[in-house]
Amino acid sequence: MKHFARIRTLIALLLLVGLAPGVAGGHAQPDALVWERVGTLNDVLGLFYYVDTLFAGTVSDPSQVFRPGDTDWSQAFPSNASAKDLLITPEYIIFGLAHSASGLGRSVDGGQTWQDVEEDAFSLPVVTPEGAFALGTRGSVEHGGTVAARSEDGGTTWSDHGFAVGSGAEGGALGSTAILVMPPSPSLPGGRLVATGFGGIAYSDDDGRTWYPTSLYGDLAFVALGSARLVGGLYDGQLLAVVDGAVPAFYRSSDGIEWNAVAEVPTANRHGTRLAAVPGGRVYAYDTVPASAPVWYSDDGGATWEDVGPVWTAWPATVEEIVVGLDGRLYAACSGTFAGHDGGVFRTVEPVIVVAAEPAVPTEETGLRVYPNPSSGTLTIKAEHDAREAVVYDLRGREVLRVGLVAGQAEMDTGGLPAGVYVVRAGAFTQRITLLK
Repeated sequence: MKHFARIRTLIALLLLVGLAPGVAGGHAQPDALVWERVGTLNDVLGLFYYVDTLFAGTVSDPSQVFRPGDTDWSQAFPSNASAKDLLITPEYIIFGLAHSASGLGRSVDGGQTWQDVEEDAFSLPVVTPEGAFALGTRGSVEHGGTVAARSEDGGTTWSDHGFAVGSGAEGGALGSTAILVMPPSPSLPGGRLVATGFGGIAYSDDDGRTWYPTSLYGDLAFVALGSARLVGGLYDGQLLAVVDGAVPAFYRSSDGIEWNAVAEVPTANRHGTRLAAVPGGRVYAYDTVPASAPVWYSDDGGATWEDVGPVWTAWPATVEEIVVGLDGRLYAACSGTFAGHDGGVFRTVEPVIVVAAEPAVPTEETGLRVYPNPSSGTLTIKAEHDAREAVVYDLRGREVLRVGLVAGQAEMDTGGLPAGVYVVRAGAFTQRITLLK
């Protein structure tokens, strides 16, 4: 039965993207991922790493924290701040996205007090190529039709940016739930921001000041709530989105403007499907509803998908967010509805990516050496001679820095990055690094 199901899926894919027989590739069926519970926290909405500490946003409890050596979770901040997710900037300002419909809070005193700064926020801020902040907003006509808000003062004040109030390509209701950052490159000297959300996909080439619709935008004719930027592999840097519209499918883009359907969506709920890209080119797709839905992965830019089982089946657990941890394992934030066993935080027993340890003394045996590690300034990178560049990713899989290599070597200035843990990739090798400030 599984064999016939795969044939049907392949036929549907060929019809969808117009490929000739023999072009599409496949994967051997992997074993299901095995998960274990982390602590006893229930009803979790989001996860965030800062340096080596894991934060969790919950349904009803204040934000929680899990540090190395801990056996269970504890309250993260002096105040009872409740947030879905967090962003810690170089100035140690903390943003909290409330678990209500929308809203953004800000603290400048380590979470002791909070100030509401953007009530229409739908996403956490991202750092733009110019160093400003951009976040997705509600974007409906009654809220000004904005795609995004932008801040140049560390999140103290925000200005709305987007389409004019109206309908059609000139305005309407994007309601961006995510903003993807394409960093500067030879083909995009100024970088590009791509917003995905309730009204489809839009883009900005001036650091989020003005936005333009793509062919997958239009007054709720398209919904693209799940999206990610691929990290490594053949499709490194390309964007992948789950789009519901005339042809519901995974769509991939190399520039954020032109999108091509590459596969049917294997998950049960397209609106509830989210993506998590990890270094090495792999991307995971998961349902935020229903409970105990399977997780899928793709190694070929979303063209083919493999089912690796649900996160948790001991009790109903609905996956809200999946992130990759410092140890290369997946961590899942789950909510739930069963009394006494409401979701929790879970992680894979085995790593899904290989993250090199930090050698105290660089050796010649490794294909990549990044030192000093930890570092508070300039890094020395030495890689195999066929590696042309080194790319630094944060723990959400987002590219934050890139440098060209000459004969496999380069110096990298990390002064513009906040303290934390990052992954450096050059060629086929990765190494985890810790930056101190």
